[in-house]
Amino acid sequence: QGRAGAIWDLLQNDCMSPLLILDELDKANSNGDREDAAGFLYGLLEPSTASRFVDAAIGLPIDASMVSWIATSNSTADIHPAILSRLTVIEVNCPTPAQMPAVVASIHRQLLSNEDWAGWFEQPLSAEVVTELTALSPRAVRRAIEDAYASAACAGRRVVVPADVSNNRSSGHQRRQI
Repeated sequence: QGRAGAIWDLLQNDCMSPLLILDELDKANSNGDREDAAGFLYGLLEPSTASRFVDAAIGLPIDASMVSWIATSNSTADIHPAILSRLTVIEVNCPTPAQMPAVVASIHRQLLSNEDWAGWFEQPLSAEVVTELTALSPRAVRRAIEDAYASAACAGRRVVVPADVSNNRSSGHQRRQI
């Protein structure tokens, strides 16, 4: 007998319609057996069977039909078709080059609001620095901004210059995204 699962725990709270996010559902099947990792979802994604969900550790039926699900993935190709058929697929395209300055600005604002060291630097980023950053994927932008600030600090500057971004990209200092 194990510990109660996340669904049981979630439904013990006052929220009548909880939301669960499954991040990178396509990665759940990295072992090549596409049914095992996401097998628990078959019954939970169907309201009729979710209303009689039984947590293996508890052994009592509970109504999980009001749980809302959001799943993210980089591709739907590795999600079992039976699971995929229970989801509404909404494709989100990569930002266009015209949209990337706004993406960079948003990531930069969020980073500055969360980092104590940010107040040491002069703001905002120059248009030239933003142009360097827009060449990256949104996932890589935050890391590139952090690396650019570190590069500027190492050079004794309170302002980021385009070379702080391009040097980190071209010299292999950019951290790998996992």
